[in-house]
Amino acid sequence: MTDPLRPPHPVLPPSARRPGAAAVLDEHASAHDTDLESYAWLAGVQPYRRPGPKLPWTGWTLLPRARAGRLKRRRLDPDEAVALDALIGSGLLTDDGRLSETGRPLAETLATIDARLRVDATAEGRQHGMEILMVRTTAVVLTTSPPPTPPDDVQDLSLLVLDTVEVEWVPAAIASWTGTAPAWTFAVSPTTIDRALFEQRVDGRPVPLPPQADDHLAAVWAEPWCLWGLGSADSEQALCVLRAGARGSYQVIATPGAATVELRPLPSYTLWHALLQIVQAVVG
Repeated sequence: MTDPLRPPHPVLPPSARRPGAAAVLDEHASAHDTDLESYAWLAGVQPYRRPGPKLPWTGWTLLPRARAGRLKRRRLDPDEAVALDALIGSGLLTDDGRLSETGRPLAETLATIDARLRVDATAEGRQHGMEILMVRTTAVVLTTSPPPTPPDDVQDLSLLVLDTVEVEWVPAAIASWTGTAPAWTFAVSPTTIDRALFEQRVDGRPVPLPPQADDHLAAVWAEPWCLWGLGSADSEQALCVLRAGARGSYQVIATPGAATVELRPLPSYTLWHALLQIVQAVVG
């Protein structure tokens, strides 16, 4: 099994390697008479790495069916036939449609899921997804490319890449995939924003600042946005988060049918604790 969350050699910016180097200050905090070290560089040195095979969702649902014996092309629909070729090409099935030594334990895991979590994200108008399937102490993680996706990689959003991690690593995998990193997060005003305006901004469309926006909300508005949500059918706990670049994360409170949304500052530690709680509630 691979562990995408433990790079062999941590990469730090040059200023962080030199003993005694002056800390780079957060410009927004400094503009408000508060000297805080900038954490903006951290997001760039903890990218989500996806080492496993890449298949359409049909391929991952087809694989467990091979536990019953050889998959025969003439019994598959067109999408399944394409997925069959991808499974063979990835080495999870042999050329005659049987499970390989690599594919067998994965097929067994996918057929015996104890609990699952899903993360849905929107960034720059594109949809991204992360499916986490847990069996005892192991989690199978299937992801599209993480948000945001460069325009040249848009076709990658139709494919899911496999990784396997220990269940204890699931919160870290979610944080890495969503681009969550330590940041200084300031309360904004107004906290309540027109829902239509908010959704247009999430889609990446140029929209004006909300009326009476303070400097903190203006700084959030200027950052790249990613809206992501975590939930499970196995638990009532859920989380909806706006990641606003160097300005950190905000919990998004949106009552069904309401014309507004509320943004609440979500400090890094609080968000991390929420991830731990939600995963624990699902695992039991």
